[in-house]
Amino acid sequence: MAKTGDMRMADNREQTDAELAYAPSTVEEAIMLRADSVIHRAVATSLDEEGDRAGALLELGDALNMHNAAARYLDPRTHVSKPPVRNDFGDRRRPL
Repeated sequence: MAKTGDMRMADNREQTDAELAYAPSTVEEAIMLRADSVIHRAVATSLDEEGDRAGALLELGDALNMHNAAARYLDPRTHVSKPPVRNDFGDRRRPL
């Protein structure tokens, strides 16, 4: 395993059962979960360097699920009912 992977969340997908298991309920929990995901990713790297590929993949999977659950909770779009709207001032804007 050369790299432990990129931890980006797809915006338009459903949460997996594993992500739901880690779902935070407060901002503090989400931040702690994100910090825990960094620890799990470091453990995965260490296990991979020691030759434990299976353990590294399990840790990396946990890290990815934690990161995605935290990122989804911390995304402001998760907490609104309508999509964001661009504010267009048009001719009403005053010059600076």
